Amino acid sequence: MLLSHHWLSYFWMLGRDIERLQNAYKHVDVCPLGSGAIAGTGFPVDRIRQAELLGFARVSENSIDATGDRDFALEAVAAVTCLQVHLSRWAEELVLWTTREFGFVGLPDAITTGSSLMPQKRNPDLLELARAQAGVGAGQLVTLAVVLKGVPSGYNLDLREDKAPTLAAFRAAETAADATSLVVERLVVHRNRMEEALRGGFLTATEVADYLVRRGVPFRDAHHLAGQVVVAAEEAGQELWELPLEAFKRVSPRFEADVLQAVSIEGAVAAKDVPGGTAPTRVAQALAAAREALDAQRGWLDRADADHQAVESRLLTDPLK
Repeated sequence: MLLSHHWLSYFWMLGRDIERLQNAYKHVDVCPLGSGAIAGTGFPVDRIRQAELLGFARVSENSIDATGDRDFALEAVAAVTCLQVHLSRWAEELVLWTTREFGFVGLPDAITTGSSLMPQKRNPDLLELARAQAGVGAGQLVTLAVVLKGVPSGYNLDLREDKAPTLAAFRAAETAADATSLVVERLVVHRNRMEEALRGGFLTATEVADYLVRRGVPFRDAHHLAGQVVVAAEEAGQELWELPLEAFKRVSPRFEADVLQAVSIEGAVAAKDVPGGTAPTRVAQALAAAREALDAQRGWLDRADADHQAVESRLLTDPLK
């Protein structure tokens, strides 16, 4: 598959995390003022006007729920924990890719540290730090959920324990995001090493079977014939795309000259020409969709930030306007 297709998988993971945070924001955007300690207030306050002045989208519907609800914290912590899990998965992968055994990417000295023992070693500390934050976030999520699970309706003093895990989870998520961003901005892709890794293992053997299936051979039989082609390539010490056509035809007369293109790396990638597939044209479409989604997310964030600034400015100048 294309490297861009692989990395887009993380884009869509993180995109869902942004959607979760946007949903959590919507549920936080509720003004509880006027709920009193539990039963509302005996003073004729204009709750709608209060919410407008403070920049909230709406007022809470029930005074008991407003004083005792901590769903806004639990949902937000769950969203950032999911973000941390996705960043941890990416960090783990990149740690492996930086090793000598893989060597797919490299990290400059500016974002690595030296080993206390081995002078030649570059430690991917930022990635390890990002990876660890998923554990921190998951721990805070469990803490908050366990605190809330036994609290009856309305306010109880248990709820004072909501702040520490919520703030800790957000700090961990910010740490993971910052660390990952620093790495992604600076990592170097070793294209030649990736190309070398394509040799060996007969990676396009499935394409041999698919080629036959497209010509009417049942997959059970095509799978068996593909295995024979692999044996022939192994004995010849060649990759599948390096085998002569005669070697394919000795296995099955269904093979034609175009099989050599079909079993090449480029042919295997191009064959996955479906929405969400790794064919170059499909990846180009996916990149365009990703840029559009990212623009929409940034637009949402800019609007929310502008709204906050407008409310703050109004409150600091003339709060009754």
